[in-house]
Amino acid sequence: MPASDNDVRDMLASYFELDDEIKALEEDAGVLRKKLYAATIDFGGAYKIDHLASLKIVPASVSHSYDTAGIDALVADLLRDGEIHTAQRLATLRKETKRVESLRITGLRGK
Repeated sequence: MPASDNDVRDMLASYFELDDEIKALEEDAGVLRKKLYAATIDFGGAYKIDHLASLKIVPASVSHSYDTAGIDALVADLLRDGEIHTAQRLATLRKETKRVESLRITGLRGK
């Protein structure tokens, strides 16, 4: 039997209520995470509580990747054109992703 208008209204009301609760819990978790971050800094960047969790500050980093389709097209162009300046042209396809420092929390469940 298909859902009625009232069924959909009830489901939406429940959904929005749960969504509000989730947002409030995520906000609380964010506050606790900031406090745990500060505490981990105070302990030198790493902290472990046996049988519960470990905390570690993950330093900021930069990762690099390349656009495979772009490189393939470039290689084809270079082969067709007979150009030798591969390094210069490959460098223009370089992507850079910066990651900010973060806190890694690893729960030790069941141990």
